Amino acid sequence: MEVQGTRSLPVASSRAWESLMDPDVLRKCIPGCKDLTSEGDRKYRLEIEMGIAAIKGRYEGSVEITDVAEEESYTLHIHAEGSPGFVTATLVFRLSAEGGGTLLSYDGTADVGGMIASVGQRMVGGVAKLVAKQFFDALVREIRTAAH
Repeated sequence: MEVQGTRSLPVASSRAWESLMDPDVLRKCIPGCKDLTSEGDRKYRLEIEMGIAAIKGRYEGSVEITDVAEEESYTLHIHAEGSPGFVTATLVFRLSAEGGGTLLSYDGTADVGGMIASVGQRMVGGVAKLVAKQFFDALVREIRTAAH
């Protein structure tokens, strides 16, 4: 499934970039994240708990940041597996100046399998949008907290 959107961030692009590259900020912002541990060179081990409809579970996997263009863009690769199935996503984040803040745009693909896929693509798409909203709402809160 295709995933895309934009979000305005209330800080300069350099500060937005620092937040998006900070594993502590990512850990706090990724919905359901229980652990995000560095494995070196922009690679992380990920543990999350998440549910779609009645299918809930714990997932373990990896996060990797590649194709880094400092303070402009990067690609985020996520793969997680658990008893309910698997999730694989590749997202490209782009930052651009917008007034006194930053416009963050993202686009990519996400695939699910196992029991998760059985709830239907339509519901999974809705959950993907909700998870993205939760992530960016948390990111804005973290940015505002760090600014004070």
